Amino acid sequence: YMARYLDYDAKQSATAGKHYTRALEILPDNPYILREYLMWLDLEMKDEVGLRLFFLEKKGRPLLDLRGQGVSELFCEASISAKDLGLTDLSKQLWAKAKQLAPLGKCIRHNWPLQHPDTRYEDEHSHWTNFWHFVSVGVTHEIGSHHGPAVRYAQR
Repeated sequence: YMARYLDYDAKQSATAGKHYTRALEILPDNPYILREYLMWLDLEMKDEVGLRLFFLEKKGRPLLDLRGQGVSELFCEASISAKDLGLTDLSKQLWAKAKQLAPLGKCIRHNWPLQHPDTRYEDEHSHWTNFWHFVSVGVTHEIGSHHGPAVRYAQR
């Protein structure tokens, strides 16, 4: 939680790094921590070397083998970072997995133009398509604090 606080609320992104790193040492397969760390590396620090290490030398289980709550958002965000790094195959795998797990997720809708610049989300997702996704997959819900990330409640 300290890393996210420093990163988002206190606007001390550079200081947040050691806390993100420590959180990953303790919980290397936690999708919430992984996503926050990935976003910090990519958007705040713009650290391409760190991003490559994130994808190629991740501790714990391989990224695509992760399961559970929060994984679809992690895969969705990671697909964009991987694409920007030129890791095209990994990006496609992550995006496909994110769409499989949460086709109606906010991240999919938000990142659609980054993955599919020639099509609009609305053109690919009619009311009937959305209905089919809802019936066949459902929607993801997260229970957590309104004022803080769900990572705060992660168990070791």
